[in-house]
Amino acid sequence: KSLNKTEKRYFKNFSELHGKEDNNYLLLFDAIAKQKEFNEQELKTQFSGQAFLRQFPVAKNYLYSKILDAMEFFHRDSSIHSSVRRNIFHAELLQKKGLYDQSMKLLRKAKKDANEFDLFHALLEIYTHWEFNAYIEKYDLPELEKLHNEAVKTSALLNDTIICRNLSLRMVNLFNHYYQTRNKKFLSQGEKLMKSPFFKNVDNIKTISGKLRIYEAKFFFWYGKGNLDAACNEGEKASRLCLSSSAQMKNNIKFY
Repeated sequence: KSLNKTEKRYFKNFSELHGKEDNNYLLLFDAIAKQKEFNEQELKTQFSGQAFLRQFPVAKNYLYSKILDAMEFFHRDSSIHSSVRRNIFHAELLQKKGLYDQSMKLLRKAKKDANEFDLFHALLEIYTHWEFNAYIEKYDLPELEKLHNEAVKTSALLNDTIICRNLSLRMVNLFNHYYQTRNKKFLSQGEKLMKSPFFKNVDNIKTISGKLRIYEAKFFFWYGKGNLDAACNEGEKASRLCLSSSAQMKNNIKFY
């Protein structure tokens, strides 16, 4: 029911192309799509006598899996995450064929996109596994040493970003509690949180996503304190930071 008409049409075409040997799950898909509310007993009555009904949970799981496969293809270019993930997967396939130079070309593209969008988890995977495999195969020790240094730097950036996100979540949680109860103890806890070095030295944070989270947290703190000028100032900083990066505007338009 969460699929729109275009996605449903794509699923049918995808399934007919990849599953001509077994169309039972297509029949099940159409039957469920026609129901206003999911009713398993109605489906069992409708398909009474069909062989797949004897393993109905298996049929449902198979249909679910096929829908996810189709949606993966349909939305493969819809986000930078999927683009980076696809390049890593293709690089893996090439490495399994022993085509390390071709693999490295895709990994360089994946790294460029991951760097631009602060996808440090993907960068760590590339550095510590896929590029590592390629340089081990070539026995390129100098590049392996560089790779280690890049992985250490990226790990630190990821750690800082996680800390900033956690600080923001804690501040927003305190704001929500204060908004609901008007108990000033939550404001006091927010003031203690504001003593974190990440709040005091935002310019020292090296990632855009980390800075955005801290500006967000400071916005909610000052809003909860009733200092709307200070809250507005933090919001403007976040907006300007978004505007400074076309990549972040593309990836964080909802936040902006």
